[in-house]
Amino acid sequence: MRYYFHFVSRDDQIPDVEGVDLPNLRAAHRHALRLIHQTAPFIPDGPDWRGWRIEVACERTEKILTVLFPACATASVHQTAMES
Repeated sequence: MRYYFHFVSRDDQIPDVEGVDLPNLRAAHRHALRLIHQTAPFIPDGPDWRGWRIEVACERTEKILTVLFPACATASVHQTAMES
């Protein structure tokens, strides 16, 4: 199934127009965690990034999962992404 990973905040949205083929929702969740891990080092600490989330959709429009950016250090994101 093709999943789309849209980055969303209160004021902004960065849509995923390509998507990724993954076998199931669990794999999509792990992929979202990896995206957060890869993105978090480039976002400064503070309230600017805490409201961000990844909305996972299938068929580009049907939101099926929301993964929040953590309110703590990126190390916990890395650990969670690798354990899943």
